[in-house]
Amino acid sequence: MTKIESYAFDVQEFASDGRSVTALAVPFNVSPHDGRKVAFLPGSFRNTIKGKRQKSIPFYGLHPCEGAEALPVGTSTRLEETHDGLLAEFHLSDTARGNEVLTLIKDGVLHSVSVGVVALRSRNTSGRTEYQEVKLHHVAAVPDPAFDGASVLDIHSSLITPTLSIAFARAEWQALKARTPHPA
Repeated sequence: MTKIESYAFDVQEFASDGRSVTALAVPFNVSPHDGRKVAFLPGSFRNTIKGKRQKSIPFYGLHPCEGAEALPVGTSTRLEETHDGLLAEFHLSDTARGNEVLTLIKDGVLHSVSVGVVALRSRNTSGRTEYQEVKLHHVAAVPDPAFDGASVLDIHSSLITPTLSIAFARAEWQALKARTPHPA
């Protein structure tokens, strides 16, 4: 049986009133604050991003293994590795469950996203497991993150195509600001 591991990240910001959610799904080189000694390395999602798989990652209201029904509320529309981590966009379906999850995200109740991955290749460095290659199994909205730094960056209408580029540019800008030292 394949072991699916889950890691969660904070939601930071919302934009417009659409059905697409953009998130920094996984930060690179960061260990979760729950004590697990793991980190995702740049390039670890490279094979997930290739080809058709990029547009078929399910998005859930909670992890399917957390007692939630295993019925996705949306699917990925774009995955991209940036300097800081895996940036992902999901379209949430216009269904009762999809609308409920979207409302909970907008209201800040489900303020985090979490990934379910299958580890394919890793190394141990100073007692920390570093994932070199993983298969992204799913992403879920959750109320409690494991990692700091990954978050929903934008909610927007898929009818306005420039919004996607703006959301990705905003994520890059926020990541750059986070890396810049602030004067005391």
